[in-house]
Amino acid sequence: ADIDVDDAEAEMAAIEAEIAEAEAAAQEAAEEAQRKTAKMKSLQDKMNAAKLSTTAVSKPKIAPSALAALQALLIASPRIRAKLRPSPPANHSGMLGDFSFPGFDAPEQKSQDPPPPPPPTFPETDPQFWKQIATFDPSGHISTLSLSANRLHDLCVKNVFSPSLLETARVLDLANTDLTAEDIAGILSHCSPTKLQQLHLGGNALGDEGMRVLAQGVLPRLSLDMVALRYNDIGPGGAAVLSELILGGCSWNILYMEGNPLEDEGAKAMAKSLANLKEVYLGQTKIGIEGAKSLASEVLSSESRLQKLFLEGNDLQDEGARAFWELLETKDPSKRKLERLYVDNNGIHKDNMLRLGKALNSITMVGVGLEYQQTTGDEDGITGRNQ
Repeated sequence: ADIDVDDAEAEMAAIEAEIAEAEAAAQEAAEEAQRKTAKMKSLQDKMNAAKLSTTAVSKPKIAPSALAALQALLIASPRIRAKLRPSPPANHSGMLGDFSFPGFDAPEQKSQDPPPPPPPTFPETDPQFWKQIATFDPSGHISTLSLSANRLHDLCVKNVFSPSLLETARVLDLANTDLTAEDIAGILSHCSPTKLQQLHLGGNALGDEGMRVLAQGVLPRLSLDMVALRYNDIGPGGAAVLSELILGGCSWNILYMEGNPLEDEGAKAMAKSLANLKEVYLGQTKIGIEGAKSLASEVLSSESRLQKLFLEGNDLQDEGARAFWELLETKDPSKRKLERLYVDNNGIHKDNMLRLGKALNSITMVGVGLEYQQTTGDEDGITGRNQ
């Protein structure tokens, strides 16, 4: 057949161009597919990582060393064991047996509510199992250890307390544990000097001699923020030891001393050192007028850091209150740190209490306080019940 060579060549050239264009488009589509595939893989990897992270948060773990130390404590202490593994409540129905008398019809028993379901149980590897005595930091080490109201002296003999149990603790509660000062010193020797911040030692009958033991080396090495020594039979001698310890440069900010028989002599011994703290609790410590005068002189000085002072349940009387208000009335409020003064149950007359509150320029009082609040609109500062 006749063919026009020029036309044929032109058509072939057009087809070749279409093929090249199609190949280029196919290459671009393949590259786009590769990019989208890589993006999908990246998103999948991120999703998997997020799921793993969520699982790790929802299922916290305990560090092996901390777990071993807690398990040793559990084995050694029947009381702690009973607290963490309570026995099911006993069923006392039918304690006297099933019996009847001739001619006596027993009253029909009322149906009883079904017993409550048992509490959930957790394995020892779960932090929930230990929540009554311990909390943990994100790495699974012990952050808070609360062993109060357990007899622990025998555990010291058994060497249960170890660095693995104590060296990461930020809060340690050993209140009402029947420990001697020597026991406590041994326990605290395993604590980190920089990590432990709060120490509870109330109700252990440490006495003045016990304070001397603790102050000889173990307490000065700890950078504590709060120390609780309530109801420890600490008298003037122990107060002097504490004062020397605080003035020696310790880091304490808060001190609880309620229920110790400090008396005036102890208040005088501690007055200067307490001005170095921020909060002091001296309720029911048998402080009288002379002790109040010493405290007022020091805690209202220009060098004092004290912001809150609790003196409820003592015997300051009107003369002791006067020692505070006379200094308060002569001080520039902007240059004084003391913000709150609690003097509940101190035998202070109503008028003198009001004057003390006015001098502090802040008051919350039981009874007469309502009258003052109505005239000032201020509800913070000084607390007191009066005669």
